[in-house]
Amino acid sequence: MFARFLAAALLALVAVPALADTVTVGGVKRTFTVTCPTKPCQDNLPVIFVFHGRLQAASSIAAEAKFEAHGVRAIMVYPLGRPLLAWSWNAGATPPQTWAEVNASDDVGFVKAILTYLDGKYHIDRSQVFATGLSNGGQFAWELACTTKLFAGIASVAGTMNDPNCQPDSHPPVLVISGTADKIELWNGGGAAGDAPFQTGIDLFRAAKGPVSVLRPAGGHHAWVQPGIDTTAVVIKFFGLQ
Repeated sequence: MFARFLAAALLALVAVPALADTVTVGGVKRTFTVTCPTKPCQDNLPVIFVFHGRLQAASSIAAEAKFEAHGVRAIMVYPLGRPLLAWSWNAGATPPQTWAEVNASDDVGFVKAILTYLDGKYHIDRSQVFATGLSNGGQFAWELACTTKLFAGIASVAGTMNDPNCQPDSHPPVLVISGTADKIELWNGGGAAGDAPFQTGIDLFRAAKGPVSVLRPAGGHHAWVQPGIDTTAVVIKFFGLQ
């Protein structure tokens, strides 16, 4: 079982483009991949961060979501979580669930460092920075809205808001996509990881006067691809970048 997982993870790692960019946060070198809709990359473009799920490589979510194939005119950023081959994000869960949470990985600092890097290199449109993610990556998108004022919108796919200390001062527009047949990240919370109910985050952000839209694809499982909708197209439209 572990051997099969390790082989799959190694293949996913190889699939990450060799020219991935890096930044150093707290003495730790962190990796991310950037794609641009123009060559050379134009100034003043929006930015979309896409966060992979737990144990999923950045290249895997990029291939699954296919933002570039949808023709979105934005700089796409695919950060890689920690640790190597068991990638995860620190989404603020209490008690901690992931390696990144147990080890207090500074993933918010990682995102801020990427934005500084992009601003210096591409002169990005800082008023149009968005975040989306799958599962643990969706949880982390929520966490960015909880802890920063950097984002104009977030979209979480199969990922609940797990930070009990969240105080959404920025309360950007939030899109929640959760399939009705998701047996991993349950709508009403609980499950193997003890996740918070989705309604907790929805109510918290609505109470802070943040608009929250919810889609519950019938029969949808714990995945980016959902029945009856084009998830990527829905996210792009929600961000106003169609």
